[in-house]
Amino acid sequence: MRWAGRPFLKRFLPGTAAMVLCILLPGTTLFAMGTSGQAPPEQRAVAAPTPPAPGQQKATIKDILNHPAKFGSSDVVLTGIFKGWTGSCPSSAMLTRSDWILEDDTGCIYVTGRIPAGLAPQQPNNEHIVVTGRVMVNAAGKPYVDVAQKP
Repeated sequence: MRWAGRPFLKRFLPGTAAMVLCILLPGTTLFAMGTSGQAPPEQRAVAAPTPPAPGQQKATIKDILNHPAKFGSSDVVLTGIFKGWTGSCPSSAMLTRSDWILEDDTGCIYVTGRIPAGLAPQQPNNEHIVVTGRVMVNAAGKPYVDVAQKP
């Protein structure tokens, strides 16, 4: 055996020195997990929403579900909770398997397009987000929001 006759610590320390130092030195981490100034994902703050730009309307999900045609000619600004790929939203239409769910106090809607940076659709943490997109309606008449559409 290669290690025969060597003290235990000579075998233990070379491979685990970094881990031992991280345990002994407070405030250090073995792997990069963000800076100590970052809030955990479930406590991430969202900047206060700015007023909609010209050609944009602030809306609730219920407004879109009840009157999708009203929003057809302009972008909408929605504030809600990112639900990612978890759950279902029968009141809205899924366009692709990559669509994700946005929920507010009035309902839920599928959003198609790029997922906001830093969010995990497989394990959402109820992050509050603001999205801007175009209201679209599928062939069955169910609305969804397309964040890739530009006026």
